[in-house]
Amino acid sequence: MHATDLIAKLKKVDSRVWTQSVLFGPPTCVWIGEHQNPKASRKISAISIGVIPEFTQLDPNGMVVALGWRRILEKAIKNGRMNRAKIEKAFGRTLDISGSSGQCYSCKKVGKNVKADSGDQCNFHRGVLNNAERARQVKQESLYQRRKYGVNPYNH
Repeated sequence: MHATDLIAKLKKVDSRVWTQSVLFGPPTCVWIGEHQNPKASRKISAISIGVIPEFTQLDPNGMVVALGWRRILEKAIKNGRMNRAKIEKAFGRTLDISGSSGQCYSCKKVGKNVKADSGDQCNFHRGVLNNAERARQVKQESLYQRRKYGVNPYNH
């Protein structure tokens, strides 16, 4: 896919997409937000000029040679500024190459058909996991205080 096609389709998904160029040359960076204002925008990704491969290319040492357009789209979704379903519709293909259904893993286990927003979980289950992680961190901090100060933090 050519870089201009990628940018045009991203603009179809969200009109706030804009590009930054070096010395009035071809676009080298894609942003979303207030036009030409990096402080009020978020960088989606740097892009290569010309044809962008489908998948990210690496050299023998594991260094990135060129970001693939699939990776650029995933960055836009994970950035939280674009919706996976809208991107898939605009580009006419699914971004999921793993063969999974795109459903929330936890919802699918109980028989619900809920689309995953990013990764393999819906917003609800991602929030549940985040809350559980925060609770685990609080527990570790309280155990640390108990060991360090010889105080039981639960009896305050």
